[in-house]
Amino acid sequence: MTESTVQSERRTGFSRFSKPSTAQSASAMAIGNVAAMVLRLTGGVILAGLLLPAELGTINAVGLVLTYTGFLQAGVLNGLNRELPYFMGKGLKQHSHELAACALFWSVGCGLAVCMVMLAWTIIEAILGQWQLAEAWGAHTLLVMLIFPSMYLKGTFRTSSEFVKLAITQFAMALVAFSLLALVWKVGFVGQCIRLAAAGCTEMALLWYWRPIRVWPKFRWVHFWHLLKIGLPIFAVGYFYSAWCSLDSVLILKNLGKEQLGYYQLTTLSISAGMTITLALSQVVYPRMSHMYGQTEDARKVFRWAWRPTFLLGAAALPVLCAGWFMIEPVVMWLLPRYAPGIPAAQWSMVTIFTLCFFPPLNIYNVVKRQMIYAVVIGLSAGSFLLAVSLLREHNPNDLSVYSRAMACGSAVFVVLGNLLGYVVARQTNVAAARRAKAKPREDTAP
Repeated sequence: MTESTVQSERRTGFSRFSKPSTAQSASAMAIGNVAAMVLRLTGGVILAGLLLPAELGTINAVGLVLTYTGFLQAGVLNGLNRELPYFMGKGLKQHSHELAACALFWSVGCGLAVCMVMLAWTIIEAILGQWQLAEAWGAHTLLVMLIFPSMYLKGTFRTSSEFVKLAITQFAMALVAFSLLALVWKVGFVGQCIRLAAAGCTEMALLWYWRPIRVWPKFRWVHFWHLLKIGLPIFAVGYFYSAWCSLDSVLILKNLGKEQLGYYQLTTLSISAGMTITLALSQVVYPRMSHMYGQTEDARKVFRWAWRPTFLLGAAALPVLCAGWFMIEPVVMWLLPRYAPGIPAAQWSMVTIFTLCFFPPLNIYNVVKRQMIYAVVIGLSAGSFLLAVSLLREHNPNDLSVYSRAMACGSAVFVVLGNLLGYVVARQTNVAAARRAKAKPREDTAP
């Protein structure tokens, strides 16, 4: 490839990453996510009043298949999320598109394979006369077929204008689902099945219409193994992190019982809502970091850049979360007085949310492919959480806020240790790159 070609390709694809639009992109994602979340929460309350508990339980039980089938992509799509902006940054647009075509083939293949199995199960349930189960499995059969291509398409939205489109897509899907509550009111359980399928189709249609990389599925072993090799560690460490984040609920269920876990939902919902903006920022920052690393091969520069929007987020979040600490009690006593025992734990969730505002720079581990060190950070953070739980329970073993305070402690260790080691990793990566650059001429002149 000639220098002129490389320069030309650098001006295409993801070249817009160089523009200072991180705040706008993150804001668009956050607004879309918050609006969608409000519609989902409101719709969930209304839905609970329209369906019988047994019917809602059936839908939710079958819906678990969406959580577990996602594992079948085996990290290939995680690999694409890292490699696509990286090779765009290096100016290798054609290679990036070849990787995307291979990932699209894999996602479509996974979706169709699982779809066939679920369709057969749907038919079996219908033959046995289990019509509600058959209807639920039928709706989720369509959703499973779409979930893998949907994951692929979301991973290709990487520029400022594309993030806006992704935010609109999330809101549109939530709006369709909310609107179709009228169908549930009219026809009941079947209406809920149709509602789920229609929302999934809406998301897929918009993602496909706005897809930024227009390639067709094409499988190549060399690209598949490359994406698997890169993505599987990222996928595994991400699952490890998710397991740690659910430890508090597991321990509460084990030590205090279901009722206390119900009260703890205030904390879970607070963290879920509070993390919306942080996750939106991370979703924007990660591909920009990979793109910048592909352009410069300077890990320290990438790490320093990630801290700029992160620091602004932390500064803006501090007064909001301080106000949230004091507002939780009157709001809960007004709207959900039965959940009053969960108020102290929910207040401590404000600390967890604040510490996790400084999470986005930790994407450096995926950018420079040092997931093992990231796994160590997560393991030490989980250990800190368990140690804090043990120490705090000695004074009051039945105090629900013990687990929220311990999670705040573990999150602080996660962010502080993660960023310190992230800086070291970035520095070592640059040093190793410099050594390779110096050694290369000597290798070229060796007899």
